[in-house]
Amino acid sequence: MKILSGLCLLALICTPPAYAAKIYKTVDEKGNVIFSDVPDDDAQELDIEPVPTIKMNLPKPKVQKQTLQRKPEHTFRYESVSIISPKNEETLTNTSGQAIIIATSKPALRPGDKFILSVNGEKNAAQSSPVFNLSGLVRGSHTAVIQIINRTQQTIATSSPTNFFIKQHSQLHK
Repeated sequence: MKILSGLCLLALICTPPAYAAKIYKTVDEKGNVIFSDVPDDDAQELDIEPVPTIKMNLPKPKVQKQTLQRKPEHTFRYESVSIISPKNEETLTNTSGQAIIIATSKPALRPGDKFILSVNGEKNAAQSSPVFNLSGLVRGSHTAVIQIINRTQQTIATSSPTNFFIKQHSQLHK
């Protein structure tokens, strides 16, 4: 067994590697050039130098964890959003608890965006109309704020608070 292993090892050492094989060039009767590893009668042995190779130790690419992040719609911004009626500190007289709040925005409200009116911290339903009809307001001071929300219900603009007053006559002063 040791002798067989030794003979195999000797055969491997003495066998020329494939890249060291000889190449022969011949030209046939039609003028075609033929390259072969088998010599022919008219073959010319070519002396071919081994192809230079460079072993590259490239760094492994860094694998980054991909997190699912929702891209923002885009960087659109409203220049302003405000309440144009009633004016700040305005008194509304004898309204029977009703008021009309009117909002505006620059630029105009985009399709899909909506206004939300909050009066004294209570939000009303979102709507695309800038006119809000309120009822059931009691006399006294009230604070209104307008927000603009986008399609994903994110607030994208908010007005400054507007304070207004409801003045109602008492039952005694009819």
